[in-house]
Amino acid sequence: MPILTLTEDQVRSFRLHRNYLVEQHPKPIAVVSSLAGLQAQVFSAAKLGLGIRSGVNATKIESYFTRKNGLVKTWAMRGTLYALAAKDLSLFSAALGFDVEERYLIHWKKNYGLDRKRSLQLIETLHSLLTNEPKTRREFSREATGLLGDWVEPLIVNGWGGAIKCQCDLGNAVFSEAKRQETSFVRRQVYVSNWKAYDPHDAQDELLRRYLSSFGPATVSDFGFWLGKNAPIVKAIWDRIRPELTEVQIDGKKAFMLSKDRSFIKNLDPVSNHISLLPLFDAYLLSHRKKSHLVEDTHYKKIFRIAGWIAPTVLYNGRTVGLWSMDKKKGMVAITVKPFTTLDKGVKEIIRNRAEMIGKYFEAGVRVTFS
Repeated sequence: MPILTLTEDQVRSFRLHRNYLVEQHPKPIAVVSSLAGLQAQVFSAAKLGLGIRSGVNATKIESYFTRKNGLVKTWAMRGTLYALAAKDLSLFSAALGFDVEERYLIHWKKNYGLDRKRSLQLIETLHSLLTNEPKTRREFSREATGLLGDWVEPLIVNGWGGAIKCQCDLGNAVFSEAKRQETSFVRRQVYVSNWKAYDPHDAQDELLRRYLSSFGPATVSDFGFWLGKNAPIVKAIWDRIRPELTEVQIDGKKAFMLSKDRSFIKNLDPVSNHISLLPLFDAYLLSHRKKSHLVEDTHYKKIFRIAGWIAPTVLYNGRTVGLWSMDKKKGMVAITVKPFTTLDKGVKEIIRNRAEMIGKYFEAGVRVTFS
């Protein structure tokens, strides 16, 4: 198949469409599944990002996380928190968790001096303590300590996930509603009815397909950055589905996309006068290692900040033109936009109109100011 020549504008238009930032998709579960999850380091931001993409309000989005076969919160790519479609949990568990036990055994041996027998004992005990009722880390620790001894406490109460994260990585547990303002966890069966057993390679291949469908064209390096796995694993996944890919040239730079998307992107008109207001840690900003297609170097650190923080961003035709923040009170959402350069009246009006989507999400009025 011949190499496809594309412009950056065509590529940005493709990604905006596939991220549901041009046209909304009214089914939130389908949106999350298609995008291979939404990062949920700040859970409220993930929900807002989903509301913007689906047109569904905050109350309805929240209900998807409290019902069976809706949406779940757990750890996924790069070891960070994600909102996933419940039906996809087994897919992500197989793709990312195929080596979970060995990784934790090595980590606990190095940092806590635990031998293999004790580590496996802890994993098995915590699995047995998972119930349909939410439990906090402290409750798990208290129960496991009674069974195994005090040595388990630091591994369970670890604020970065610890041994509970291991259960989530294995697909045994997911986050539940907060309990006394503490994070809690339940057995996955509370939210997931059917569990499909995947071969890890098949699951990884499917994640790459979904990644390219939403964020392509991309490179092996981009996919590795997004997935958070080492180079040999990433390269093996890429090689397995290479026959399904088309090479493209984007303003002279080589990348790849799914061959089945070739005609769609060729016939897609670049977006014009399009504004997106993206919340914290938005998926659109997380998908590629290099960010030159998104932001000029002079503004990079305003968006991509220390400790992995990614600011709320204003996009104009797929490129960042500023930051925004909001303050909610008394039925009103006050949005403040901080442009990187002077915006004309027409663009400001588009921003005001786009901000109405956020008002609908919160079922509140909206006021936009520029600073």
